[in-house]
Amino acid sequence: MAAEFEKEDNQFLYEQLKYDVSKVAKCDAKILLGRDGGYGWHDPFVPELTNGSTVALFRKPRNRLVSAFLFGSGMMIPPGHLHSPNETMQAEIFKYISNTTYPIMTYARYLGIPSCQTKMVLGHNCGTEVTITGELLAEAKRRVEHDFAFVGLTEESAASADLFYAMYGAGKPEPKVQPHTKMYRENTNHSKMTRTRLLEVLREQNWSDPPEQALYQHVRRIFYERCAKYNISTLERY
Repeated sequence: MAAEFEKEDNQFLYEQLKYDVSKVAKCDAKILLGRDGGYGWHDPFVPELTNGSTVALFRKPRNRLVSAFLFGSGMMIPPGHLHSPNETMQAEIFKYISNTTYPIMTYARYLGIPSCQTKMVLGHNCGTEVTITGELLAEAKRRVEHDFAFVGLTEESAASADLFYAMYGAGKPEPKVQPHTKMYRENTNHSKMTRTRLLEVLREQNWSDPPEQALYQHVRRIFYERCAKYNISTLERY
C-alpha cells in the first residue's frame, strides 16, 4: 500500500496519515491537499475513478459560504467558475459585490457560487454553473450514501475520525502528532466577530440554498445514524 501526497509540508501530520491509511486502505490511496498544505482541496467526485473509496467531510452550508466569502483577500472565485482564471474579471466582480448593500448575499447568489458541495458530489467543479434539479439532488444523495466509502462532518471532526476507525476496523491509533501542533489553515485577517456577523446577515436576509442544505441534512442523518450504530460519542444529537 502506498499513499501519495501532494505536499511535503507538515511532516508530522503526513506521517500520521500515511500510517493510518496503510492500516485501513485496501488499495493505493491519494490524499489531496490544498495549495498551502492544508485540507479542503476542491476535487469533484468521479465514480469511475474512485471505485467506492471516496472519503469526504461535509460542512454546514452557511459556514462554508462564509469561509469562501472571507477566503484569502476576500471572495473566493472557485475552480470551474467562468471567470476563475481571469484576474481582471475577478477584480471587477470583487468591486461590484463589495458595493452592494449586503455583499455576502450578492456573493451567495452570484453565477456559479451556490451549491458547491452538491455540484462536486455530482462530478462538477465547485464554481461550475449547474441547475440542481430534483433528479440531480436525488442522485447526489444516493452517491453519498452508497458510492462514498465514508462521510463525516467538519463540525464533528473528532467523532468523524472515531467513526472512520470503527467502520474500517483499524482501531484508534495513538496520536503521533505533537500536541498543540497547528494542522489547519486559518485566515487571521478576519475576526470571529466578522464571521459571526456574516452568519447573522445570512439568517436575517433569509439566505437559502435548497439543494445544498438538503444534501447536507442527508449526510448529517447518515453520519449520526452510523455513529449510533458504532456507539461513537458526538457533540450533537441527530
